[in-house]
Amino acid sequence: MWIRRAIALTFWVSCALLIAGYFHLIDTPAFAPQIPKDFHVAGPWAYYSLGVVRSPVGGISYHHAYPAIQILVLAATYLSLLRSTRVWLPTLILSSLWMCSFVSGSRAGFVAASAFVVAVVASRPRQLLAVAAVALVTVAIYAYFSDDFAGEFSRAQIRQESITTSYEDDGLAGRVEIWNDRVGLLNRNPPFWLIGTGFGSAIESGSNGHMLYLQTTLECGLVGTSLFLFLMWKIMQSLWRQGSGGRIMCYLTIALLASAITQETFYPVPALGHFGGMFLFCAGTALCAPRFCGAELRTP
Repeated sequence: MWIRRAIALTFWVSCALLIAGYFHLIDTPAFAPQIPKDFHVAGPWAYYSLGVVRSPVGGISYHHAYPAIQILVLAATYLSLLRSTRVWLPTLILSSLWMCSFVSGSRAGFVAASAFVVAVVASRPRQLLAVAAVALVTVAIYAYFSDDFAGEFSRAQIRQESITTSYEDDGLAGRVEIWNDRVGLLNRNPPFWLIGTGFGSAIESGSNGHMLYLQTTLECGLVGTSLFLFLMWKIMQSLWRQGSGGRIMCYLTIALLASAITQETFYPVPALGHFGGMFLFCAGTALCAPRFCGAELRTP
């Protein structure tokens, strides 16, 4: 199946580019040297040519949120389409997903990936042990050959450790103030709660919502938010009925909806612009796949 092969290739290339960016094997400007350095011309994409991107983005986006959730969707779709009964391949996919999401710098992406991995292997103890073994062996090998193992991972570790303090203003990177401001705008104009301010208009009134459900309410009203949630519910229902492969995508959808508490995830803001279409394509691919897809994840 050519779609499965294309998704597999994209997944492994995305993982490789993300790791290469994190460990400075490829400098950020090398990804796109033709991008203008003028911020007024290139917008946030000028970060590439200026070499000032603060987190690994792997040539996928200028913001760490997109690479993290893109790799998550690719991994889930890859797993849902596998037909082999071998255990080592899904184990390698899950281990690579978890490691790449950790170093991505995206806290929401890492939480979503971790929840997805747990959901997939929760009823499969042998695969859980295999994932843990692969992760430990990888870390041990790198620690042996690295002169500064702790230093190499310190950036990702410090970033992900702040998850436990994200209920505080500093842990949420100013999101609490943004949320209060956006809700204040809705409260000052009650009709906006119903119909919103208009698609794409949030940035004109201050900033995006940095929360999917607030963003959809702000621009499309509660009507738009309700329609979105209804659509996601129908998608999850259809995926769940598809069998083991579809249920993997259902776990993915739940994890992504959870990540949407602190980012726009499915909404076409510039940093996440193409993700909605990518998710729908992958979900549609899983729905069209034979019911025996994902058989390799079953416990013999």
